[in-house]
Amino acid sequence: MSLKLTVKSRIYDPDLRSIIFYAMDGTKPVPCAVTEETVIDMDGGSKPLSSVKLLLLFDKYRSQLVEIAARKYATGGMVGDMIQVGLHDLVVVRPASALSAPPETAVGSGILHQGSCSALERPI
Repeated sequence: MSLKLTVKSRIYDPDLRSIIFYAMDGTKPVPCAVTEETVIDMDGGSKPLSSVKLLLLFDKYRSQLVEIAARKYATGGMVGDMIQVGLHDLVVVRPASALSAPPETAVGSGILHQGSCSALERPI
């Protein structure tokens, strides 16, 4: 089955430094976590934010984040009993003017596509 977000609730877990939300596979709840650095990077930022601001950024990118989580779930990408979305799940598209720049300089550009790219992978 496909993963669908049915409950709009989400919480920030300071111990995991992640936003936790639940998606559903039919009637089965599936816990998902998105690291705070992933949400910040999606918005092109780099400074630490309050939990309220992190949750607002999550809301802004909710559909993309759920799509990434659903793709990971469909391919068996669970870590333990949870889907974890991190920076390594994002691929950055560099502007034409930055084509000669190394890929790592593009992180945080705010222009994102889903996928994975080993050159941009960073451990969570």
